[in-house]
Amino acid sequence: SRNTVSYSEDKAFYDVLKKLKKKPNDPDLRQQGIDFFNQAVKLHQDRISAYRTSSELNRYDKILAEYNTLQRISEDVRTSSIYREVSAINYFTVTEAVKEEAAAAYYNAGLEYMDRSGRESARQAYDMFRKSQQYVSGYKDASVMMKQAYENSIVNIVINPPQNNSFYSGWNNNDFRTMYLDEQLARDLGGPYASGIAARFY
Repeated sequence: SRNTVSYSEDKAFYDVLKKLKKKPNDPDLRQQGIDFFNQAVKLHQDRISAYRTSSELNRYDKILAEYNTLQRISEDVRTSSIYREVSAINYFTVTEAVKEEAAAAYYNAGLEYMDRSGRESARQAYDMFRKSQQYVSGYKDASVMMKQAYENSIVNIVINPPQNNSFYSGWNNNDFRTMYLDEQLARDLGGPYASGIAARFY
């Protein structure tokens, strides 16, 4: 389900919209519906303008939530008797443009993290490229960059064979068991495909 936001102006509009279904030609209700529609649209557009002044990357989620709500309001008024008296816009094109803009912003942030050294920067880069892909699937080479960032964030841990075998001295097949203990330990830890931890075990 798409992310939306709602304000009291939206509720006032929807309350009148319900009443208009029963009395589609009531002049007072029609005027209220037009006024509340315009107020709700203006409030969402004002919020979008405010978010546009932010430099935070998460502004795109907020902007898209506002556009999603505007789209919903525009779609819902289409079945109303006041439809021809309001400006109900289809926000699909502008929403897609915002997604493209967001994908570019996160992608560029990922590139900036890739220029820095350290595993933490690589993890941040991975998150940025992943977010870019969430906005626009297949954006540029984000999937390739994700893999590269992931590889840069991984620690490869090699488990050497145990040197002190005294713990196993009472076991049968002692040589056989200790020979494969390191391999078993690496497997138990997830081996090269370990998940939930930024490490691979060999």
